[in-house]
Amino acid sequence: MDKVIESSTAISLFIPPIFSSHHQIKVAFVNAHPCQPQSNVPFTSNKVYFRKMPDGKYVNRKWVTYNKTNKKIYCSLCMAFTRPNTTPFSEGVEINLKYLYRQLEKHKNSIPHDNACKAYFNISSEQTITNSLSSHRQKMVELNREIMTRIVDIALLIAKQGLAFRGKRNEAAYSMSDLTSNLNQGNFLEIVKLVAKYDPVLQTHINNSIKKSLIKKGKAGRGSCVTFLSKTTLNKILNITGNLIKNKIANEVIQSEQYSLEIDSTQDTSVMDQLCICIRYVLNGKINERMLALVESKSGTGKALYKIVEEELESLNIPLTNLIGESFDGAASMSGCYNGLQAHLKKIAPESIFTHCHTHVLNLIVSDVTSCCSSAQDLFNLLQKTAVFFSDSYKRTGIWKKFLSEDQTGNDKLRKIQKLGTTRWNSKDAALKSIFGPWSESSKNENSDRYDVLLESLYFLGSDKSIDSSTASDARFLLQKWTSFETIITSFIFLEIFHYTTAVSKYLQSKELDFIINLIKTLLSDIRKGSSNYDRVKEKAINFVSIKNNCDKIKKLENIFIEETFINKRRPKIKKMPGEKALDDVRNISPHDYFKVNTHRRIYDVLINVFEKRFEKNEKIYEVLGTFNTQRFIEFAKSPHLINDDNFKYVAFKSNAESGIALKKEFLQFISYFNQTFNKIAHKSNTKSQSHDDSSAESSDNFETITCKNIQQNGLSVDYSTKDSEISKWLIHCYGLVFLEPENVSDFFTLILMELKPDDNRVTKFADYLVVTYIGEDSMFPPEMWASASVETKCVVDGSIASMNSSANDKSTLNSEGSNNLVLTGERKVGWTFYYTCGVCRAKEMIESEDPNQLTMNVNLEAVTGAVNSGQGYSQLDF
Repeated sequence: MDKVIESSTAISLFIPPIFSSHHQIKVAFVNAHPCQPQSNVPFTSNKVYFRKMPDGKYVNRKWVTYNKTNKKIYCSLCMAFTRPNTTPFSEGVEINLKYLYRQLEKHKNSIPHDNACKAYFNISSEQTITNSLSSHRQKMVELNREIMTRIVDIALLIAKQGLAFRGKRNEAAYSMSDLTSNLNQGNFLEIVKLVAKYDPVLQTHINNSIKKSLIKKGKAGRGSCVTFLSKTTLNKILNITGNLIKNKIANEVIQSEQYSLEIDSTQDTSVMDQLCICIRYVLNGKINERMLALVESKSGTGKALYKIVEEELESLNIPLTNLIGESFDGAASMSGCYNGLQAHLKKIAPESIFTHCHTHVLNLIVSDVTSCCSSAQDLFNLLQKTAVFFSDSYKRTGIWKKFLSEDQTGNDKLRKIQKLGTTRWNSKDAALKSIFGPWSESSKNENSDRYDVLLESLYFLGSDKSIDSSTASDARFLLQKWTSFETIITSFIFLEIFHYTTAVSKYLQSKELDFIINLIKTLLSDIRKGSSNYDRVKEKAINFVSIKNNCDKIKKLENIFIEETFINKRRPKIKKMPGEKALDDVRNISPHDYFKVNTHRRIYDVLINVFEKRFEKNEKIYEVLGTFNTQRFIEFAKSPHLINDDNFKYVAFKSNAESGIALKKEFLQFISYFNQTFNKIAHKSNTKSQSHDDSSAESSDNFETITCKNIQQNGLSVDYSTKDSEISKWLIHCYGLVFLEPENVSDFFTLILMELKPDDNRVTKFADYLVVTYIGEDSMFPPEMWASASVETKCVVDGSIASMNSSANDKSTLNSEGSNNLVLTGERKVGWTFYYTCGVCRAKEMIESEDPNQLTMNVNLEAVTGAVNSGQGYSQLDF
């Protein structure tokens, strides 16, 4: 204590420090106390120096100090931490035994004494005002971060779901006070209120925001009312989030070094042209396609569009010189080679490749074809009028649904006639199929289309007396058109065209899109074949009309008969003008020939010409990409001279490689390794694994048996046994997985087999089954249980043919799907020996009876032989 007093400028015990003194001096003064003499005092020391607690214990009043010199009692805390004359105990209280004990109790409960105690304890624990404010601010910052985390998560959820954030009105915080009201405050505030029900942090914040908002209600300006729930804060959150995402994408693009752009624009409901900029790049072997920006386009010129793209990329530090490809639509401002966006980009990146979106190109081709002649125009105009006729009135729609429910089942009872859309690809195909339905397929069911329903509905609307005259007239007009043979045969022409184009269009929009050169060539080849198949289309149309005219539903319609052929129309004679030497008008041509020349051939001529014209721009890049098609690797390995050296020169030029010759050499080395690997797997997949370990052998058999059953369940048996089909080859490669090391199975399946997977939903389901059951980390039978199996010369076939030499006679092991994989190629009747060729891998197999010398064949072998020869299962044979 003495040391403290000396370090505190030797202050006296009863001379208080100046109020503005440093807090350390004040603390030292208090620590020098209390002065509580026990003898020669005019009061009872225990009552003054100690306080009796309710439990009977005594607690020392350390703040009470007594000065024997002037015989006064002081409060050491108030002397140090209160202003002069604030309380009597800071100046000293004279002793009056009548009131002394009451004065002490009153002083203890006084506000100045309480403040002095708090000041002393705060300073003693180093909690200064600065520290207290800083601690309070830190707590507020942490609380605000908790609140902002919840608000940002809600904003991201709404953005992910593509919902609107705001409502029309009632967005003020005070409007959230009435939780029982039916006010719709928009998705954002409604979700905030929902989360607040289960989150006390957010609930407390909302309550405080409501109180602040009610105080500021009606006053100008926001003041200090910060709620984090306003549209301004929400817009800032969205902008910050968008910038973070764009910067992340930009960093990946810069890391990948090369990229391509996809750009398109459209007008929104506010009559503002929005330009969408998407960027495509490869990073760590993965293709990424991201939307980079959506900005307003105030001018549609190529130069203005280029400026927008340039500014957007410069703001993200993405160099335009690394651009290797761009894809737009066919508008002149986009694809123009002189003043279009393409031309301006090529000035900066001259080696970049422009590609017109192939799905869009195909859609434009279909659009051109469906308006190339009067018959096509009439058909699709009739489709649109019919769809609008029924959709414009709930009564007409009700009549359609009534007849439809009588004819259709399941979801087909809810079908409507599709309208044509100018921006919806394949809408014309969907509209045509909504009436003719399964007649567009090869395996059609004439009892399930909606053509009958259409005629019944139109007939009812045109003949019922309760229908107004205008509606009845329109219905009769539509009915007359739909019973016209010209309408029907034109529909069948386009059904055949759409059969090819729609499938290609959907594939061009799929994620699994790969090299399309063969696809485009195949489509063009199919179209050329169709151009000479008018007689087949005519036969289908006549057959359709014949079936419908003999249908009971059509017969019930009075005076309604579908035309079975063209009506002979009188064609006016074209006058021969002076100077003409020949008469071009042919008077004796039949209606079918006239339609064939002027409609059928014209449709296909326009289709072929437009097809070749629109797809010829990137013919060179198609050829180059076709070189890297894995299906041609075997051909190139056997005959390297078939490889076009110019293709590698082109690639080297575009990719800044040193030499096309070096690229070709590397390519030949790669396909050699590639072919060796797959030949090895294909060879091994022709044999059946047999492990020395019983459990491993059982797991391997499990893999072969169950996967074969799954092939049957997915309807792949026919494809599986079809020689040289893509599906068959892929499935055979899958069986080669059993010969890989377990740690290599997943990578080989994902990186190689999935890249070669045929585009077929059945194959996709089978691949998913393999991942879940055999290949995935959490699969039922992981690769460690069945991979690395030993090799035997027996062929891997269906599980139902596991062992033909077995004496088992279980009928359930035989089925037509499995047995049809074996094809009988020869037999030797002595000993009943049969020679088979596997329909899967073409391997030879000999099957003989248990006893080579027996003259009667075992019933199990007889069943197998009968099933193979007849294509039937065991239970269908009669012995």
